[in-house]
Amino acid sequence: MEFTENPLARTLPTEEKGVAEVVEEGVEEVKEVEEAVDLTGWWGGREGLEERVFKGDTGRVLGLAISPDGEFVVSGGNGKALIVNSMRNGKELFRVDDAHPECILKVACIPNSAGFVSCSDGKSANLKVWDKCLELVQTLVGHVGAVRCVTVSPSGSHFASGDDDGKVMIWSEPGEESKWARVQVLEDHKSWIRAVCFSPDGKQLATGSSDVKINLYSFIEGSAILAHTLEGHTDSVLSLSFSPDCKLLCSGGYDKSIKFWNPADGSLVKSIDQAHTSFVWSVSYSPNGRVAASGADDKSIKIWDASTFELKHTFDALHTGGVNDLSFTPDSNFLVSGSSDYTVRLTNVTFPTTASNLLEALEKEDPIMVKEAILMLIKLDKLFLLSAALALVRERKFQEATMLLRAVWKLMREVSERL
Repeated sequence: MEFTENPLARTLPTEEKGVAEVVEEGVEEVKEVEEAVDLTGWWGGREGLEERVFKGDTGRVLGLAISPDGEFVVSGGNGKALIVNSMRNGKELFRVDDAHPECILKVACIPNSAGFVSCSDGKSANLKVWDKCLELVQTLVGHVGAVRCVTVSPSGSHFASGDDDGKVMIWSEPGEESKWARVQVLEDHKSWIRAVCFSPDGKQLATGSSDVKINLYSFIEGSAILAHTLEGHTDSVLSLSFSPDCKLLCSGGYDKSIKFWNPADGSLVKSIDQAHTSFVWSVSYSPNGRVAASGADDKSIKIWDASTFELKHTFDALHTGGVNDLSFTPDSNFLVSGSSDYTVRLTNVTFPTTASNLLEALEKEDPIMVKEAILMLIKLDKLFLLSAALALVRERKFQEATMLLRAVWKLMREVSERL
């Protein structure tokens, strides 16, 4: 069922005139309420946060990170600039051109300081720490090859970086001289390090490599100890993400698959082969743990159910280039993606899921589920509900259409009475 057509753009068949009249009455009533009341703030959500396109660097956007409070996004790419944009209005807040001598590959936020860590291609000045205004704090020395990935512990006390020499370096928070210091070097991989990721509780560190393996370390008091080596990918591992409860680890790679692992014993829980038609550059769990997202070189973003591992939705027209990095906002309602089309996009990812839930609720005749879905959909797109009603009518699902309209009218009246 497609709930996309404008509800006023089509005349219904004569034999359905009775239901059509009801629909038109619903249209007029909703329009009257909308004219009298601004519903945007009433239905909740983060005020001012909406879908938008951020103007990225002058080249491919390869890495991005969202601040822990969800207020801004930092991005970088082969244009060599670091850019901080406001999530609320999209404005560019800070910018540093030529932040690195070579292209910027990844960035990460430091929770406590509200600063950033960036890594880049090249053999020098390839790992840097910045404050929240993009003033350079420190250039770290240690990697002799390109640094392709970086991750910061949840506490902000440590971060890990991986390079083309197969080394993962652990760095400790600034001491008396306000300098980050290297405290450990891990050399368990045999090829490029393509992904590093701390678990949300800070007790585990996962690393992925072009040697097609994932190493899982316990991380205790700033020291990493190898616990498991996960094998299953047939080509380079490009991205890693832990579930919020730390019970699953998601990986994506050059073999076009995404896989879900049990960190406790290193076992493979689920493999989705051919999840995309090209390399999977990025995977990310939503903070609420309900879904996982994957972005690929095939220009698409896919949303997967975190419990059943089933595909819930595919965004295949957001970007015109490969999707190189993505991350959820803290409320899990939006996804930020960086692409080879030179853009960073903020996309609402609750809408397709909620629309599906609405249809399921109507078919089950569950008024509570219907109400919950309507509340969310009104917040996202009020016109969608009228389009949905007409779509149901066209499919002769009159009972579902009537239930939907009645529920919408009831909620609108409640809003009018409260205000």
